[in-house]
Amino acid sequence: MDPDGNTEGLGVVLLEAMSMQKPVVASSVGGIPEAVIHSQTGMLVEPGNIEELADAITYLLRNEQTSAMMGEKGRQRVKQIFDWNIIASDFLESLTARRSARIDNIVIPEVREAAEMGTAVPVALNHDGQ
Repeated sequence: MDPDGNTEGLGVVLLEAMSMQKPVVASSVGGIPEAVIHSQTGMLVEPGNIEELADAITYLLRNEQTSAMMGEKGRQRVKQIFDWNIIASDFLESLTARRSARIDNIVIPEVREAAEMGTAVPVALNHDGQ
């Protein structure tokens, strides 16, 4: 967190470290807890708590097996959730679902058919311009 209270939204450097099978130690701010699961893919500490930060780093350095396990789980998490192909696929699926929901709400059959086919439909307005 900077002096103005701004925090990083996600922390791409954390994802990069996790993709290289490294356990991470990070402050529990912003979007970081979305990426790092405490005691599974790394350690989350309270912002500004230097003692807690030092303890987490020391713990990981002294427990190689735990560090390796966290590193592997971190790599799996990045591959399962933060891979760009998965993100793009999820986004496309979301857009498709929204488009489908809008089409399902169209009452006039001719307009619905045109929307399903992706074609334009001229719309006649009444004398009030509605």
